[in-house]
Amino acid sequence: MRHPTRETMLAPRGAVQVSDADVVIVGAGPAGLAAAYELRRRGLTVRLIDGGARVGEPWRRRHDALRLNTHRWCSSLPGLRIARSAGAYPSRDAFVEYLEQYERFLSLPIAWGVQVTGITRVADEGGGWTVETSAGPMRARDVVLATGPDRVPVTPAWPGASTFRGELRHAAAFGRPADYDGQRVLIVGAGNSGVDIANCLATSDARTLWMSVRSGTTVVPRRLYGVPMQPLAVALRRSPRWYQDATTTFMSRLSFGRLDAYKLPLPSKGPFTRFVEDGVATAIDDGCVAALRTGRLQVVPEIACFDGAQVRFVDGSAIEPDVVIAATGYRTGLEPLVGRFGVLDTLGRPRVVGGPSGASGLWFVGQRSNFHGNLYARRVEARALARGIVRRRRKRKVRLLGYRDE
Repeated sequence: MRHPTRETMLAPRGAVQVSDADVVIVGAGPAGLAAAYELRRRGLTVRLIDGGARVGEPWRRRHDALRLNTHRWCSSLPGLRIARSAGAYPSRDAFVEYLEQYERFLSLPIAWGVQVTGITRVADEGGGWTVETSAGPMRARDVVLATGPDRVPVTPAWPGASTFRGELRHAAAFGRPADYDGQRVLIVGAGNSGVDIANCLATSDARTLWMSVRSGTTVVPRRLYGVPMQPLAVALRRSPRWYQDATTTFMSRLSFGRLDAYKLPLPSKGPFTRFVEDGVATAIDDGCVAALRTGRLQVVPEIACFDGAQVRFVDGSAIEPDVVIAATGYRTGLEPLVGRFGVLDTLGRPRVVGGPSGASGLWFVGQRSNFHGNLYARRVEARALARGIVRRRRKRKVRLLGYRDE
């Protein structure tokens, strides 16, 4: 298939009609765009639909101090690299600009503002799926869900939370660092999101910073002696689990020493093992550790309950924050759409990403975080997905022609 020319890349986008296709992709974020590129390269007609108003909508809502934790070398989507001018770790705005460029490069009409209300199997001889949308039904042999791993913020049901006199918000609604000027802030969770918020607030004018930690976490630097860490992690991705655990832990200790000296608990599992078994990613430092060392950021225990103006902890201590930020994770929100097909695990995540899901013709891409970088994983998953869909179609064609599929 020919790649789009510069003229078609820069052509204005017109109105999009919802219609049938070989493949319908629900979600036009990085995963959906990458999947569309790989599928179209293989000659399939693709329809992309998204509930947002424009490309990169979730990224636009993130705080303005955000930078990718992954190097631009490992963050580009297939077919178009992120420009060097974006820097080694692109900012939020630079990445949104890249997604806009990629949409033009893809030159594929996208139905924006279209909500998916249901997905059902087609019972007639042709098979496939019907995607019910706010713009009408769409039928396709294959449906790809690329709606991301973090659609639904999760906040624990802490006792007494409804009585809290301060403000309780999820990390998804973090806003801007300047919003916390003069405030006493409690960050709950020392995972990737919690440490990222601590990175932002460490140099802000927030009055006091605490971090509530239930279990240990592994913190790694963006660079070690000037060498970006994420490309190294990608290079080690085929190594045994024990080796990835040992290497990541060694880099953390070499950079920061033992962080339990600052009351940050040591993890009970290696970082890669914990990610695989518990879904908890390593955290990327960009100021958090320095704040721990100077006392700017203080570690406190797990929350026991809220009590009016106070937050009480399991050790009996208490503080009075103005704002509590719950960096406590997300869910995919896929259960209403596909939960009945037996393709999700107990946490609502697809059992298989980038391959056959267990329900013929239903696929997932971009629904799980990846230890080696989510954007790098989207590129890999999209390629595997496209190959799987093409392979399935070839096998079906052989069966329809009456030959044995061996």
